[in-house]
Amino acid sequence: MIGIMDGYLTVGFGGPHFHICIGEHRGTELSPVSPQLAQHRRTSRAELYRRISQDGTPVSWGMRLFNGKGEQQITVLLPNPFLDSDDKIRQTPDWSRLDLWDRLRAEWLGLSEPDPLDRAGKGFCHD
Repeated sequence: MIGIMDGYLTVGFGGPHFHICIGEHRGTELSPVSPQLAQHRRTSRAELYRRISQDGTPVSWGMRLFNGKGEQQITVLLPNPFLDSDDKIRQTPDWSRLDLWDRLRAEWLGLSEPDPLDRAGKGFCHD
């Protein structure tokens, strides 16, 4: 389930769910929210990021959202070519798992060509 109410996006997984303020938040008539608190809660910045290993190549890709006070709200890890759908380490990279990353870069950053650095990694590691 996905829905928006009072500026909050709700994403549900049949029980577990999360809320994140991405729109105009006012509260209710009986419990209004001050403009300052609404600004604090609302997403004000998004960033796409790559985690780079000690050898200088990416090992993970993601998106982070920050609220109006610059506090991190959420991190979304994107599909990783070095991991399978069960997050097990793959023997060989599946570069098609960077399709979403490439589409987000094209849409949000205007970068129509994939970055060769993204496909230069040798595997998943925690440096």
